[in-house]
Amino acid sequence: MVDKPAGQHARTTRRPNVVLIMTDQHRADALACMGNPIIRTPNIDRLATEGVLFERAFTNCPVCMASRGAIHTGRYPRSLRMPSMGILPPEEITLAETLKRAGYRTGMFGKLHFTPEGYTRDVLESDYELTDVTPFLAPAGILSAATKAAVEDPFKTHYGFDCRYPVADNNWGHYLDWLSEVSPGHVGHHVAENWGRPRGGVKFGDSPPATRVFHPLVSDFFDSHVPADLHPSHFIVEKAVGFIRDSRQRPFFAHVSFVDPHHPFNAPLEFSRMYPPGQMPAPAEFDRDRCYPARLPEGVLRAIQRRRTYPPELFQWALGNYYGMISQIDGCIGRLLAELDALGLSRNTIVVFISDHGEYVGDHGLLYKGSLLFDGLMRIPFIVSWPGRLSAGRRVKAMVQEIDVYPTLMSLLGLPSHPGVQGRDLSGMLLGGPEQGCERVVCELDDLPDRQYAACFAIRSEQWKLIYYPGARTGMLFNLLEDPAELSNLYFEEDFAAVRGELTCDLLDHLYTSKDPLPIRLSQA
Repeated sequence: MVDKPAGQHARTTRRPNVVLIMTDQHRADALACMGNPIIRTPNIDRLATEGVLFERAFTNCPVCMASRGAIHTGRYPRSLRMPSMGILPPEEITLAETLKRAGYRTGMFGKLHFTPEGYTRDVLESDYELTDVTPFLAPAGILSAATKAAVEDPFKTHYGFDCRYPVADNNWGHYLDWLSEVSPGHVGHHVAENWGRPRGGVKFGDSPPATRVFHPLVSDFFDSHVPADLHPSHFIVEKAVGFIRDSRQRPFFAHVSFVDPHHPFNAPLEFSRMYPPGQMPAPAEFDRDRCYPARLPEGVLRAIQRRRTYPPELFQWALGNYYGMISQIDGCIGRLLAELDALGLSRNTIVVFISDHGEYVGDHGLLYKGSLLFDGLMRIPFIVSWPGRLSAGRRVKAMVQEIDVYPTLMSLLGLPSHPGVQGRDLSGMLLGGPEQGCERVVCELDDLPDRQYAACFAIRSEQWKLIYYPGARTGMLFNLLEDPAELSNLYFEEDFAAVRGELTCDLLDHLYTSKDPLPIRLSQA
């Protein structure tokens, strides 16, 4: 039962704490509470039982950086000037900055990824994920007066986070410092398992031998030799728990962002063994020629061709380790929730659980992510829990988007959203109101200079999905009611030309109506 409106609660007592838990590359259906009969996620299931589960939540971009920027600002990736990769401009107003201005102590633990890891590693020669944008902007000569003012604003420094323990995809930096201190003997294993970057004289070949490769075609599936209590996920949650303990006398915002289940799929042995490959379902068979259209862009073709020879058992290996990584994260979330319980903070803490995007993990014979915008990549888990305040156990079927997180939290906290926010406030549904979702959701991805990805858009309704590749004049069209697995491409079928045309117009309408509302127009010319 809901005691009182959330905004009233926020005004009459100390504002609630906020914990934003994020996973990386986590499919919506890889949770027990989403109906998965194999995976074990009791602690995330607890969040769904105590809160509201959005069954059909969608990312607005299928890669990490742009998606994370959208979640933290409530703005479309195009409005952030980072439609795939890039740097989140320091002028943007983030969730952490907003809450810091409202008196919150702010901390981030794990993967933030608002700045480019490759540039940091290869040009700046740093093993740390940087939350200061100056080293990126100054050499490029784009540290304008406005940008410089934003960088120097104490509320914007480090994107608004007071306390920071960033951990990038490679799991180096602060985590590797900690591992070197508590268990130096495992450093060689860790470096070997995480893309082999030298650090402190430890190279890939120096590590003790490990069963790294399950299949000669792929080097991203293996059992980690780093035990669970020394794993990056453990490090992330323990740093977050310490922050919560130290901050309990004032409102706090903790962003707890796990690097997993992003590849490499390397769960600690105790978790990978929970899901033996032979017991994992093989991916559905499909006719590639029936699904994939002609004239696909080069980046898309490369992804398809590279995986043509993958046998079914490879995907079963991947899935078992993928599930193992998620179950390990679930245990870490249990540790976090237990600490909130022990400190008496659970009923005054809003917990949001979400991922930046999904993962193919065998769908359509694919792995990882990219420019094939199938639902396995677009749909993400999304749960909001606030015990005693929200409609506990509610499951919302309406379509929602990741850009809705920011305005929804602002509403629950009784704080105003800034003028540039483009997401929708979902608090009415959290508090028991009628389902009012989007009629259409849109996901987009820009191309990259190395053609790793191809520019693409997807627009999705209850029944239909159109995927379009600008420049290539080709795409995919699926009837989701009759073909939920997206196996039969109707894009070139004459009988569906009208549907294709209508969705194309809907996409054009979206691109116009979703343009950046900033700067605010003050007058007509």
